[in-house]
Amino acid sequence: MTTVVKVDYKDFSKYTSRMSKATPDGYAEWVAGVRARLRAVREEKGLTYRAAHAATGVHFGNISRTEAGRVEPTLSLLFALAKGYGVPVAYLLCGGVQDPDPPPDSPAAKPRRPKG
Repeated sequence: MTTVVKVDYKDFSKYTSRMSKATPDGYAEWVAGVRARLRAVREEKGLTYRAAHAATGVHFGNISRTEAGRVEPTLSLLFALAKGYGVPVAYLLCGGVQDPDPPPDSPAAKPRRPKG
């Protein structure tokens, strides 16, 4: 037997407002950075929302609402966008990411001397 639970959305808003107050310091700035990187990558690729939808499989409305700050970006959304845009998900989350295979002439590619 299925139990139906009636949700009073006025009561629900009390809980969601408490959740937003419990977010860590700097969270809003970090999410704003994620949104800015999403928009920047899409625009850099020359994609409209509909073209981004075709490239990523994410509904263009979700892309628009996420970039505009009307919804929070989820990990599944970020992974789908990163794959479709051809960028590492780490870039969308954190910005500049060190190349895992640096050019041979870069300081990061030079072997370190063992300690001792």
